[in-house]
Amino acid sequence: MKPMNDMRIKQKLIFVSIILLSFIFQVRVSKTFASPPAPTPRCYVEGIIQKVTYKDALNNINPQGPTDMATYIPERYELKILINKTSYIDGESFQSCDSLYPIGVVKEIVINKDKITDNTIPAVKQKITGTVRSFWWASFDSYTVTSIENARNAMNFFERIKAFITQIGRYFRF
Repeated sequence: MKPMNDMRIKQKLIFVSIILLSFIFQVRVSKTFASPPAPTPRCYVEGIIQKVTYKDALNNINPQGPTDMATYIPERYELKILINKTSYIDGESFQSCDSLYPIGVVKEIVINKDKITDNTIPAVKQKITGTVRSFWWASFDSYTVTSIENARNAMNFFERIKAFITQIGRYFRF
């Protein structure tokens, strides 16, 4: 009876070994693709433009990145904006508009060249208001630009105090 038990043990070991080897082979051969970022809400953002940089389109035919896919990023203007006000419009997310665009912090938000309205290219020291959505990066869906004098009048005294306290609170953690 002993030879029969040895035979079953050998069969079980061979079966387990084949399963294990096929699992290891499957894991080593399969490609890993990156998933897109989590959805973010659509937010209303107001701020003062600190810097404007024009970027040419990027057409990456032979990518080396995690998706192994060709990438196209259109011509765009990258804006550094001092956030004065933000509020939620719609959409689901794990993050709030307040956490994505904190008041008193400079954030980079993009405007694709094809979304420039009436040839009004944003400039430094202008107030910008608009709808922002973040997918791969934050970008304006729509926007309005006004002069800085109008922007100062639009931000009342209490909003300025709140922005100042928020900015200081980041340094002292209160």
